[in-house]
Amino acid sequence: MSLRFSTLALLVATLWTTPGLADDTCLSSYDSSQRLRREGKLLDAKQALLTCAQESCPAPVAKECTRWLREVSDSVPTVVFGAQDADGRDVLDVVVLDGDTEIQDRLDGRAVPVDPGAHRFRFVFADGKQVILQVLVREAEKNRALTARHPPAPTGARRPAKKPAHRGLPPPPAASWALGALGVVGLASFGYFALDAKATKDDLESSCAPNCTTDETAPLRHKALAADISLAVGVAALAGGTWLWLSYDPDTSSAARLSVAAGGRF
Repeated sequence: MSLRFSTLALLVATLWTTPGLADDTCLSSYDSSQRLRREGKLLDAKQALLTCAQESCPAPVAKECTRWLREVSDSVPTVVFGAQDADGRDVLDVVVLDGDTEIQDRLDGRAVPVDPGAHRFRFVFADGKQVILQVLVREAEKNRALTARHPPAPTGARRPAKKPAHRGLPPPPAASWALGALGVVGLASFGYFALDAKATKDDLESSCAPNCTTDETAPLRHKALAADISLAVGVAALAGGTWLWLSYDPDTSSAARLSVAAGGRF
């Protein structure tokens, strides 16, 4: 307390002994800035410090206020307001109020300084709809994004009609799945027999070719034949399964089922 009293006394003496600067505004702003700062009213404290930091104030006063001004500026939190329509698109024609005080008449994406503490931000859309955000803003918090979304349309309001989804329709024919599985097995079998035949052929070339007997080459012929058959079966099965899948018409299948069911009642 004695240090503050001494500093204040020095400032008062400086004010009254400096020609042309005996202005109560400097001392009043100096004193009120600290009170406002303690109360958490940082925006008002900053304005007071801007006044007493001017060169027209005594040097000791201006020096202290300049130092405090930097500290307060760092402590002032900022928020960035945003708004979206019901579909999530950004909108700009929105008025933002803090309580009953208007702080933005149109969104621009820039940071807005506010005092720390609890706030009740009210977003007013162009059609009059409002959204309220209860927010606790922390000291020195910078560029906090606050986005309000337009209230959804009330139940029963006309909305674009959605195409009804098929319900109770039969799945694609099971034969298409079976042929597809058979095709995969056939191709896998082809790969196995082809590699096995290649290995057998290499062994014959290194051992008895070109004088191999019929008995020695018989396994090679059998494996090659198995590979060819597997390939043919695999390709045919995949082609058949694909055709069944692509030619499947759920509407036609559903109509056929209804026709059969209706005929069964007679």
